[in-house]
Amino acid sequence: MCIDFTGLNKITVHDKFPIPHPDELLSRLHGTKFFSTSLDLRQYFHQTRIREGDEEKTAFVTRYGSFEWLVMPFGLCNAPSISMRLITDMLRPLLNKCVVMFIDDVLVFSRTPEEHIEHINQVLSLLREHQLYVKVSKCAWLRTEAKFLGLVVDEKGVRPNHEKMQGLTEFAPPTDRTSLHQFLELGLGN
Repeated sequence: MCIDFTGLNKITVHDKFPIPHPDELLSRLHGTKFFSTSLDLRQYFHQTRIREGDEEKTAFVTRYGSFEWLVMPFGLCNAPSISMRLITDMLRPLLNKCVVMFIDDVLVFSRTPEEHIEHINQVLSLLREHQLYVKVSKCAWLRTEAKFLGLVVDEKGVRPNHEKMQGLTEFAPPTDRTSLHQFLELGLGN
């Protein structure tokens, strides 16, 4: 379900928690050989409780009645910052040691297979402690190459994801706002 929160977002005091720059995250992977990715916590938004008393601000009407969100929906201007703050606090003991993350995407990295297995266990323990879970079937464990932030990372460095590039090169030139928006989403990996 997608709700337009434009009106609410216009009057919301914006959370200034910093979202890391992708280059900063990628630079931390230098010299690592093993990666686990797709620890995509997309459902994390729907596991994050809205501050008590703020539920009515998210009210919406359907043909079945009026409803209020109890958990964080997509579309709130502060959702990325709140999400980033909570996950940062949760994974703080491992940040930059063996984990980088961008909002709800977590990448575990290590120099050796043994170290990597230990890092995965530490990350999963912290997530479990905070009652967050990954969809194991979507995870890519103990890989020498990983897709992260729309790029491919390995021990040699970072390179474009050719699957993403193919989509960009095959996309017809945008002719209106809708097609421009679709093109930008494709290029940004959203």
